Amino acid sequence: MSLNYYISVKGSKYQSIKDSDTVSCILNLESYIKMLIGLLTLDLHIPDADSLKSKRFIVKSLKDKIKNKFNVSVAEVGGNDLWQRAVIAAACVSNETVAINQALQGIRDMVLSMPSVELINSRMEML
Repeated sequence: MSLNYYISVKGSKYQSIKDSDTVSCILNLESYIKMLIGLLTLDLHIPDADSLKSKRFIVKSLKDKIKNKFNVSVAEVGGNDLWQRAVIAAACVSNETVAINQALQGIRDMVLSMPSVELINSRMEML
C-alpha cells in the first residue's frame, strides 16, 4: 500500500511526496516550525454569585475580558454546577516562551486585581 503526503511550502501549490521522501521532508519541516503552547488554569471562588445565572454572568464577563485583552482561547473547564466555584483555562500559542509567559502572567495578574473573583489556585504549563 502506498501512502501519499502533500505539502505546501511558502504558499506554493500542494506537491505530492513519495514514502521514501517522507522522513527527510518531516525533518526539514521541523527545522522551520517552532510552536509552543502555554496553558493557564485558574481555580476561582466567586463570593457574590448566589445562583448559577449570576455565576455565568460573572464568568462570561471575565472570559470576554481575557479574550479581548490577551487574544487567547478561554473556556470554563470545571465547577460548572457549583454556584461559587469556577475553573477557567486559557491557552496561548506562540513561537517564543517569553511571549507566552507574559500573556499568561498578565491574565493571572488581571484576575488577581478583579474584586468580583478570588483566585484560589493557578497553574501555568508549557506544552
